[in-house]
Amino acid sequence: MVQKEMAAAEATASSNDSPKVSIFPQAAKSVQEKVIPSLPNSDEEIQDSVDGAMKDFELESQRTVVDMFRVMPANVAIREAMEAPDPRPLFLNIWYEGQICCLYAKSGNGKSIEAVQAGISVASYKPVIYLDLELSQKQFQRRYSEDGVAYTFPDKFLRADYSPDYHGDKDLIEGIENMCLTLDVDTVIIDNLSWLVANGEKAEDAGRLMRKLMFLKLKYGWSILIVAHTPKKDDKLPISDDDIAGSKVIFNFIDSAFAIGKSIRGEEFRYIKEMKTREDKIHHGVSNVIVTRLDKVNGLTQHVFVCYSDENTELGIENDKPSGLRSLKEMFSFVESPMRYTEIWQHLCQTVKKSNGKFIGERTAKDYIAKAHKAQVLSVNEDDKYYLAGNGEEVQSW
Repeated sequence: MVQKEMAAAEATASSNDSPKVSIFPQAAKSVQEKVIPSLPNSDEEIQDSVDGAMKDFELESQRTVVDMFRVMPANVAIREAMEAPDPRPLFLNIWYEGQICCLYAKSGNGKSIEAVQAGISVASYKPVIYLDLELSQKQFQRRYSEDGVAYTFPDKFLRADYSPDYHGDKDLIEGIENMCLTLDVDTVIIDNLSWLVANGEKAEDAGRLMRKLMFLKLKYGWSILIVAHTPKKDDKLPISDDDIAGSKVIFNFIDSAFAIGKSIRGEEFRYIKEMKTREDKIHHGVSNVIVTRLDKVNGLTQHVFVCYSDENTELGIENDKPSGLRSLKEMFSFVESPMRYTEIWQHLCQTVKKSNGKFIGERTAKDYIAKAHKAQVLSVNEDDKYYLAGNGEEVQSW
C-alpha cells in the first residue's frame, strides 16, 4: 500500500512539473508582451517592479467615483498628472492640446483665414477637421487658389460642411461628436459660433453651448477651436473680452482666446492679440501684439507676419505721456516742503496733462510717484511724508 501511494505521489509531482498548455496561447502571449515585456533579472529590477506595482495599487486605492465625479487626494491628483505628458502647443503658443480656444474678430478682419492657418499648423503632424459653416465649397476654392492653381493642403487637413443630403434636426454638437468619433480625429475647428447657437449673444444660450463643448473636451480630451464674431466692436478701440458674442459666459468656460483687430498701417494690415491663457503667461498682450498683412501667397490666403508692436500704436492712440515735462524732478518741483502721498497724487491729477490735453488719472499719478521714489527724486521721512531729494535731474519718467 505504501509503495502504491509513493508511486502515485511521484506521478503527481511529475505531472505538476510538466508544462501546461494554455487554451488561449495567443492571448497569453499578448498579455505577457504588454504587461511583462521582460522578466526582471536582478534584485534591483525586482524591487523596482514591486515598487511600481505598489505605487499603482496605492493610486487606485485612493481614487473613488461618486455619481458623476472622480475624487482623490490633491497630492495623488498632482502625482498622477506629473506622469502624463505636458500638452503641446497647437498654434502660436496660445491654443494647446486638450483645450478649448476661441478666436474672435469683426467680420472682414480675417478670422476664418487665421483659423485655416491654425488648421494647417496642426495638420503638419496630426489630423484636424475644419468645420466650415461660413463658405460654400466654391467660395473656399476661390479663396485658396490663384490663376487656376489651387493651394495644396496637408493630407491631414480635413474640411467638413453641411451635407446637402441631410435633412434632419440633430443637435449640431451631437453631429460634431459623431463625426470626430467616426473619423478618429481629436482636433476640430468650428467656424463659427453663430451656427452653434441661434442667440449666441444671450448668456443662457452661450452657457448651454459651452457646457456641451466642455463635456466633449473632458470626456475625450479633444482640442477645440471656436471662431466667433464681435458684432459691437469699434475698430478705433482696443480689443477687450467684452467684445466677443456671448461675452463673459464664453470667456469663463474657454481655456484660451485670441482676437484680431485692424491696424492703421493700411487696409490689409491686422494685429493679433492674445486675450486669455490657462497654460502659460500671456506672450502677445497689449504691449506685444502680432502685426500681420493679409496676402495670397502660392494660392494660400494668409496672415503674413510683419512685426511685433503695441496695440495703441496699431490703433493710432497716443501713449499716456505727460506734455511739456523733461524730467521727474521737473514733474515734482512743486514738492517744496514735505507732503502726504495723497496730496501729491491729487496735485498731479490736477496739473499734469497727457499729450492729448487731458489730465492724467489717479493710477498714472501713483505710477509716477513710485518711479520718482525708485529714482531717488523723492524720499520719505519718518512722518511718512515725501520730500524732494535733489536727485534725478537727468532721469526721464517716460
